Amino acid sequence: MKYSCPHCQQRLEFQERQESLQIACPTCQRPLILPAAATASSTVTGAPVMEAGIPAASSPLTNQETDMGSKDLHRWLLLALILLAGFVVYLSRQQLGILSPVLRQEFGFSNIEYAKVSGAFLVPYIIGSLLMGVLCCLIGTRWIYGIVLVGGLMATLITGFAGGLLMLIVGRIVLGLASGGALPAAMQAVSECVPRKLQAIAVAMVLYGTLNAAFVGPGVVSAMTVQSGWRSVFFVTAGVLFVLFLLWSGLLLWAWRRPCLSSVRTETMFEGFCALGKLRSWLYVLAHLLIAPLNYLLVFWVPHFMQRTFAVALTDLSQFAVVISAAGIGGALVGALASDIPALSGFRLAALRSIVIPVSGILLLLASLGMAIASKPMMFITFAALATAAYQALLVNLYACIAGAVSPRGVGLVVGIGVMCASIMGWVLSFVVGSLHDYFGMTPLFVLMGISAFLGTIPAFFVARSLRFAEKNDL
Repeated sequence: MKYSCPHCQQRLEFQERQESLQIACPTCQRPLILPAAATASSTVTGAPVMEAGIPAASSPLTNQETDMGSKDLHRWLLLALILLAGFVVYLSRQQLGILSPVLRQEFGFSNIEYAKVSGAFLVPYIIGSLLMGVLCCLIGTRWIYGIVLVGGLMATLITGFAGGLLMLIVGRIVLGLASGGALPAAMQAVSECVPRKLQAIAVAMVLYGTLNAAFVGPGVVSAMTVQSGWRSVFFVTAGVLFVLFLLWSGLLLWAWRRPCLSSVRTETMFEGFCALGKLRSWLYVLAHLLIAPLNYLLVFWVPHFMQRTFAVALTDLSQFAVVISAAGIGGALVGALASDIPALSGFRLAALRSIVIPVSGILLLLASLGMAIASKPMMFITFAALATAAYQALLVNLYACIAGAVSPRGVGLVVGIGVMCASIMGWVLSFVVGSLHDYFGMTPLFVLMGISAFLGTIPAFFVARSLRFAEKNDL
């Protein structure tokens, strides 16, 4: 007898003795039940498997569900918790830099000794990004984010009790390994929990935590240090991380049993690792690698450039940081809404993200050229804010594209590789940019990084176009 798969319309044949047997479609790998002989003779489609009263076609792999009502509350609670955890973990990364003058005075560190402490984070972070990405594929998001929270808790306690150079270095190593998994696990949670047409908004929520940490971190850490001493900063952070771990564990006991999430567990490790065989995965890595240098320049070199070129005081630089952080938050939100809101109205998601990504790239290039030719501080800040907003809009859509274009079980692995490559690029640039700055100044660097970011939108565009295949499976 012959019939068609209800998911991909693949023509299949089976024998009469196989009726009512549950199988996986050899083409799309989705579960279905072979119909009875009478049904097969009258119709050409089989029946999808039912799980907890929900058709298999409504699993997170199809991402058809777009209701943000009460029945989806567990999804958004999970994302809100990831937002808070991202805020605290990213704040932990900043604390040592903010407290640098206090720590150097208390322990009497030389420049070389303090460089060892601050540099102890990057290599473990690079390793942690890849390691946690692999573990996301092996054991799933639920356990990885718990590991991130526990690792952050241990790192802050070690730093808080530190009595010298060695313990501070150990604390930074542990924090690097743990926080390397925050972004891969968060993006995999977005892929598993959120319908495809809302994934850019979900990604913006996740990034909102890290952006706000950069926004309010210096003020919060400085105020706590003045009131209670620098060790209290780490102890309070450890307490918050412990509470978040308890909330994460409790919420998962409830949320991960929901039908829309339970079917994610049926994906195998093999399906996750198969994401590395997709061209779109490596296009994402290439895009991330080309886009990241501009962000490195904005974060680490723009303040130095403003001090030397425009004689901006340190107190005014803090106001500049507030403007840049606010622009990043706004850019992430606008970029998410520009692609997801029209998609909810019926427009094709692949087409929308294929428009938002190039537009963001063009704005990045124009803003970089503007920074290169700016002759006044306010003009420079305006272009820097535009570059930051465009960068975040591009990043939100890039993450959302890869979250929707590959198997949810493999998203953390792909994102982990992308973060690892971008971090290595940042480490290389820390040596290269200083030398280039001494010979050529910052103007050519702004132009070069802007061109690199614009070129990064080319592979990102093709990642967005690959969403067409995922959308066809949703029909």
